[in-house]
Amino acid sequence: HLSGLPFLWEFSCNQLPLAELGSQLVIPLAVMVGELLRRQDQLCKVVAKKDREIEDYKMSGSRVSRRALETAPFSASSFTSNMNDSKMFDGHVRAGYLEYLSGTNASSFTSRS
Repeated sequence: HLSGLPFLWEFSCNQLPLAELGSQLVIPLAVMVGELLRRQDQLCKVVAKKDREIEDYKMSGSRVSRRALETAPFSASSFTSNMNDSKMFDGHVRAGYLEYLSGTNASSFTSRS
């Protein structure tokens, strides 16, 4: 249901030639991954710039008013490493996939005669 109304979407799939599969699926996915990486890079640069700004404030004598707000300087390589090595990474991916395949989405993967 979507906004209280039944929402059904039936797919009729046909096998595509590999070239068409690449142009319709693989290339758009690769482009999106590239865009997400570009955005992540930009966000890392903004956070690093904010760290330099905070350091400048501290060198001018400013202090954080609440200790709970204080953070360590950001390291993009540590962040990436921690995310890749995170025990939650595999669990989140697996849980999301299994959740998608269960419940209301399960009917999407059954054949209709």
